[in-house]
Amino acid sequence: MSSEQGSKNLGSYLLVAPTLVVVVVFLVLPLLLVLRVSFLHHVPLGYTNQPTLENYGFVFTNEGVRNTLAFTLETASIVTAVSLLLAYPVAYFLARKVKSFTLKTGFLVFLLIPFWIDFTTRSLAWIPWLGTQGIINDALLAIGAINQPATIFLYSSFAMDLVMVQAYTLFMVAPLFISMSKIDPILYEAAQTLGASRLRTFLHINLRLTLPGMGIGCVFVFLSSLADFATPKLIGGLVTSIGELIKDNVTFINLPNASAISALVVVIALAVLVLTFRLTHVEQIFE
Repeated sequence: MSSEQGSKNLGSYLLVAPTLVVVVVFLVLPLLLVLRVSFLHHVPLGYTNQPTLENYGFVFTNEGVRNTLAFTLETASIVTAVSLLLAYPVAYFLARKVKSFTLKTGFLVFLLIPFWIDFTTRSLAWIPWLGTQGIINDALLAIGAINQPATIFLYSSFAMDLVMVQAYTLFMVAPLFISMSKIDPILYEAAQTLGASRLRTFLHINLRLTLPGMGIGCVFVFLSSLADFATPKLIGGLVTSIGELIKDNVTFINLPNASAISALVVVIALAVLVLTFRLTHVEQIFE
């Protein structure tokens, strides 16, 4: 019996082995390399093997880096919160109101359509809508809401947040939909029988049982927004994100500073991941 169990375990490990190899080679090893470079001394056009902590000193003491990191974290938090507010009703509608499996599938495919297009193209497609001569400004001018084209709709923090929300909201919808689909309808019937109001039913059934889905969705959206440097560059105008700052350091061949900033972002991402998963009991979604 033990040998048979051992054979099953070996077979399971062999199935997982290719994925582990890919993760180690293309994720773990590059991260370790970045961490190593972050402790090396920067010289023009490269770095030496002399270990130093000056790169982290620069990261923690430079006001520009601190402000950029704070702005990026604020942006990621706003995008995550707005995406959650938009995604929750959509997921609830798909899970509770749409009874036909075919219709549910159709709605999900419809939500996936934007992802058939390249991310950069999707971002640039907002410019005809948000520009000073765009559709939104033309409409507001036509109804007399504004006297001259508003510049807030493009090359601003507002425009950047809007495009990020559009890009990442689906990552919030999917886990919420899965969580809501797993809620037993008999719980709603029991709550109604016991005289619970709609608000109490929502707080004690929907909200509590969808916390794992909310956790996964928030992690996906927050980390995607944190790492996004294309949208701030294309839509944000003069806005600088932490990803843009890393890219600039790489462009000027200051790899130690870029690595130190990257290491800090990875630590923040891991902290957010662990904290969110602990608070929302994400393991329940896989049960």
